[in-house]
Amino acid sequence: MNTYLKNISLCLTLFTSLILSAQVRISSEQELALLRETPMEAIYMHTSGNVFMPGEYLYYSTYCFNTQTYKLSELSEVAYVQLLNEDNAVMFTKKIDVEDGRGYGDYFFPTDMPSGNYKLVAYTHWMKNAGISQYFLSDLTFINPYRADQNVFLNPGDNRERTNVESSEVTARDSGTGSRDLGLEVDKPSYAMGEAVTLRIKNFRGARGYGTYSLSVRKTDELPGPGPVTAEKYGNAYAGLLKRIPQGVNDILAVPEQRGELISGRISSPAGEALPDRTIAVSLPGSDFQVKKVRTDEEGKFYTYLTRAYNERTGMAEVLSPGLEEADVQFEWYSPYKFEGELSDFFQFELKRDMAEVIRNRSIHNQIENNYFEVKPDTLIFNRTSDPFEGELPQVYELEDYTRFKTLRETIIEYIEYVWIKKDDDGTDTFYVREPMSREGTYYTTDPPLVVVDGILVPNHKALLGYDARKIKTIKVLRNKYQLGGQNYQGLVAIETIDNAYLENWDSAYGSRFSFLPTSPRKNYFRQATPSENIPDFRYQLLWEPTLALNGVAQTYSFLTSSVPGTYEVRLEGFTTFGKPISLHTTFVVASE
Repeated sequence: MNTYLKNISLCLTLFTSLILSAQVRISSEQELALLRETPMEAIYMHTSGNVFMPGEYLYYSTYCFNTQTYKLSELSEVAYVQLLNEDNAVMFTKKIDVEDGRGYGDYFFPTDMPSGNYKLVAYTHWMKNAGISQYFLSDLTFINPYRADQNVFLNPGDNRERTNVESSEVTARDSGTGSRDLGLEVDKPSYAMGEAVTLRIKNFRGARGYGTYSLSVRKTDELPGPGPVTAEKYGNAYAGLLKRIPQGVNDILAVPEQRGELISGRISSPAGEALPDRTIAVSLPGSDFQVKKVRTDEEGKFYTYLTRAYNERTGMAEVLSPGLEEADVQFEWYSPYKFEGELSDFFQFELKRDMAEVIRNRSIHNQIENNYFEVKPDTLIFNRTSDPFEGELPQVYELEDYTRFKTLRETIIEYIEYVWIKKDDDGTDTFYVREPMSREGTYYTTDPPLVVVDGILVPNHKALLGYDARKIKTIKVLRNKYQLGGQNYQGLVAIETIDNAYLENWDSAYGSRFSFLPTSPRKNYFRQATPSENIPDFRYQLLWEPTLALNGVAQTYSFLTSSVPGTYEVRLEGFTTFGKPISLHTTFVVASE
């Protein structure tokens, strides 16, 4: 194992042993020395454009890299993309999966978003330790012709220092069509509407040109807007990026999301006093449910990672065996994507009368394209399992197939094989599940099973036994051993109610619901491959390939032009396997008939 990977491994072990919340306090020089062996990260983000209107998609591709080696980072598995207005209000937040340093996503601009000058921001939780100067920042202009208020564009110099206005088309010409490493080539300079284009990416340097890239083909903007941040321009800022954490002993550290998505919070009494050394069950309900157990530290803080995909937006947390003195528990939730800091120096777009026709035509084209979205769909990529049974096959009881009893207790006694109810020594009714291969007549085991209803962990079995069985859809039983939060369980009993009745009515004096932001789904983006006589085609974005691996001498792409004449730009951004930034562009023309 090389020194870099060994340091990463040691630091991940330290994080696992130290952290009880998404932020920790560095307690010693020894901890600090080890933490400083973990490289800091930075993100470059290639976007499909910088001037947008309602009904259009922003596409983005992220490169998370190690600032010590300038190669793709192996640390964070999650990154965040946000759009902020000039008041530093967050307009949207996207959480994206990062795999081997790469991630991507998109955002659809709605009709109710106000016109304005915005900034795109991208970062990981680990990057929060370095502050905004480590984040990726890019200007974006949004023009909403459906709203009457355009004052932000009419007096752009008022109370703000004006940023140089340079058209996207002019800025795009800063990089060439080729370099000593790679080149871009289209088969001819001009095309008719609906004609096929063949694009070749050429590698002149063999293994030195291998790398990971992203590719965009889009109509050049006729509106003056902020130019793109190219990979090569971003590479010029390498020297100003932090290479390790700046924190010292007793400082607070934001931990990396190196094993998945963070869920973190704090519990306290109604008087605000911390509740240390409490066990909390964290449940993410639904058909792909996940359950976790965590323990609070001396400040009442806790955290857990989600290592499997979860697509719902609500979870539950509950203190287990809280004690009679805790009649109520207060939960505070930590957000790893809460934006901290202040942005300034926004690009200032100026709206002029001679832009009216360009804006009107583009708006009409967007409306037509969105009306035909169903015949030009993107397709989702399902690449992460979310099976709560992890491949095991439970024994399933569909209660609709049985005579209904009034309570769950009666249903278990009459129908559910291998599951029993027993009074423990303290008189508490508890579920038990027979072990696999156990001899006949062996009814009880030492450990009770995990019991979940609609994906919510239920620690108090007795309270569940009187539940109305007429509301239950299925009961699933697994008999193998499980371990959760250091506790052993014999089997799993998973109950699903009709229309999620238990989930919808869940409430606990010792618990709280919390909001969860799922990661953006991965997609194969639509590419027009064949012409259609009956479907209008007013695409401005002809091709978007967010992850392109180049490991040969050339790569070829084919796509069709649309019915929108004008100049189109092909832009390739990315990094070689050695960490060298690459930015290439070329243009072609779609002629009007």
